[in-house]
Amino acid sequence: MTVEFNKYGHTKLMAVLKTIVDQIDSDPTNGALTLLVQKNSQEMFLYPSLDKMLSMKLNGVVEILDYFVLKEFMTKKHVETLKFCPVCFSFGVIPVERCRHCGMPSISRGRVIEHLTCGYKNIENLFHTNGELVCPRCSKSLSVEGKDFSRHGIMYKCQSCGNLYETPVIDYHCEKCGEYFPTVELGETLLYKYDVVNDKLEKIKSIFRTLDLLQEYLGEKGYIVNRAKPVTGISGVTYDTDLYLTSPGDEDSIIVETYMFDKTIEVEEILRLQALKSDLNLNKVVIITHAILDQKAETLANFYNMALIVPEKTNEHTKEKITKALIEKGVAPITTGN
Repeated sequence: MTVEFNKYGHTKLMAVLKTIVDQIDSDPTNGALTLLVQKNSQEMFLYPSLDKMLSMKLNGVVEILDYFVLKEFMTKKHVETLKFCPVCFSFGVIPVERCRHCGMPSISRGRVIEHLTCGYKNIENLFHTNGELVCPRCSKSLSVEGKDFSRHGIMYKCQSCGNLYETPVIDYHCEKCGEYFPTVELGETLLYKYDVVNDKLEKIKSIFRTLDLLQEYLGEKGYIVNRAKPVTGISGVTYDTDLYLTSPGDEDSIIVETYMFDKTIEVEEILRLQALKSDLNLNKVVIITHAILDQKAETLANFYNMALIVPEKTNEHTKEKITKALIEKGVAPITTGN
């Protein structure tokens, strides 16, 4: 449960993570989330709309996603900048090229040819006559490149005023409301993609699968199950919990803590769990993680009789294996329930 990012709490982090994993399971071909940020107003839109699913403010969900990026569970890339109409906010805007001298849109583009003898220069299609290159000014044939003529880069030719230039003026035309705007007046939306890192996904799913099986197994034994709900201790302090279970007569109580992002669990975390165990009057603490306990933490966890479960691959999880693991680690229920 240890996280450096405490603004929203462990339970909300887990809720966002679980929603993302469920989304991937429902559509395995698309594990990406799309974030649209309007550059001028910083208004944001997220697809799929996780904030609606989680009853959280959007900026909170985005902060959590950025935390997942920091912890290398997800990647975030700026993939596109979209232009929109500043009047009707439509994304249906198309570029319109205009002459930079007279402003008319009747322009053409092509490679420029220069007749070296008379100095005439224009776009190449104006030199084509009956399959040959002929200078429009002096009517001489141009046969040898480098001797009679030379080719230059691409330029624009205005059919209205006749001017030749390298770049036109670009305006945008809104297909919805019909207005025209220069580029500087258009709104911009930055499009980002969040993608789950594949080698982290299996580990995260295996932890959720272990939680599900523990809940199912102990629920069948008559335990009252509290999943991802706050629990208040004797001291009055309230704790985030992944799984908190009590037998019907309160003879037995178990708390299950998960560690998604930690690479190492240190002794301070074991001391925190022992304090939590005392405050909640627990019989057992179960740790589910792929993280490594350092030597002191492992010694202390064993001293306090805490159970450590390292999840197997998701497709190898079964209720029978969870039952066996619980018995081996001394977490078998005191009461047998149904």
